[in-house]
Amino acid sequence: MDTKKALNVLSNAETYDVSMIVVPGITIKDHTYVTSKAIEVAEDRGDCFVLLDPVIQGETVGDAVSAVANSGINTSYAATYWPWVKIMDPNRLKPIWVPPSVVLPRVIAQSDTAAFEWFAPAGLNRGGIQDAVDVESKLSFSQRDTLYEARINPLATFPAQGVCVWGQKTLQTKASALDRINVRRLMITLKKFIASSSRYLVFENNTNETRQRFINIVTPYLENVKARQGLYAFRVVMDETNNTPDVIDRNQLYGQIFLQPAKTAEFIILDFNILPTGATFDNA
Repeated sequence: MDTKKALNVLSNAETYDVSMIVVPGITIKDHTYVTSKAIEVAEDRGDCFVLLDPVIQGETVGDAVSAVANSGINTSYAATYWPWVKIMDPNRLKPIWVPPSVVLPRVIAQSDTAAFEWFAPAGLNRGGIQDAVDVESKLSFSQRDTLYEARINPLATFPAQGVCVWGQKTLQTKASALDRINVRRLMITLKKFIASSSRYLVFENNTNETRQRFINIVTPYLENVKARQGLYAFRVVMDETNNTPDVIDRNQLYGQIFLQPAKTAEFIILDFNILPTGATFDNA
């Protein structure tokens, strides 16, 4: 009940600026109502992301996969990770087991600091879990693939590298750009900026001058995101083509932003051939 009240409070986007919702100890398998509520809040706000845990400690790969499959969750505003990790409790100075959602916010924050929100918080460059002493289950290659196909981001362990986030899928079932965390968080970042900027256009006259003000604000920002590898291309339309007389008569200012988000290289394929004259890489 307390968690429900807290989530209801966070639903007020005008009062609370939230970028992430985390509910450690609340699992997809055992707390469907709460996890659904957290997702509902994020989707209604449209400007934050939810980190969820699939199962409690002691469960298996199969249990985690079943929990997500049976949940009916289908959203690009949330992601889940497995397995649990062991960290040092700074208060008791002893190791404790915690769900992934406890350590993932720091991983994402460090990724944003090292790069930007539209870079994947995963891999050896930005996905290292510095707090992790151990993981509940050291996953094999095939187990990581099983989890990833089930929309669960695995926490991998590599010699001399430690524990690392090895996936960045959202809980969206349909294959699209938004089934990746970096793209959803890119959209969240853009929405926050554009919503904040357009607030100053409310109650202004719907004229070419007002529309150009919007374009002059948004275009340089999107150019900057593109230059920093967040977008392949974009187009902003706010003119007489979408602000027709009937739109103006309804006291609306209408704009369209078309985006082509940058995608990550999650699988690198090299064709390696041994030839009589030496070794070559085709299409590398």
